[in-house]
Amino acid sequence: FNLSLFFEEEDSLVASTGFMVWDASYTIIDLLKGELAGRLRGKRVLELGSGTGLAGLCCAAAGAHVLLTDLPSVVEGVIDKNVKSNVDRQQQQSQTSTTAMPALASEQHPARQPGSTS
Repeated sequence: FNLSLFFEEEDSLVASTGFMVWDASYTIIDLLKGELAGRLRGKRVLELGSGTGLAGLCCAAAGAHVLLTDLPSVVEGVIDKNVKSNVDRQQQQSQTSTTAMPALASEQHPARQPGSTS
């Protein structure tokens, strides 16, 4: 399945929306504080179009193993920094993991752990 058939990787509208925090992220946070509290520990979460990564990072804080995905420009521009800033402390306190991966993964943009240079 080739996502580039739907949009170009650097399409300005698609790439620019990844740098915003959407209302849905706050809804997920409210659910994590309420009825989903304690239910994510040890579960696997895949966040498609992660943008800033807020929802996925909150899932990781709740104990989930999280894979954040977005366009390479969004992963490199915002997700990697947010993961690095938040996950190191969380992983020291629990057995969770968080990984960021470009949605259009290729040899040029492989999946990587936060802070890696490849």
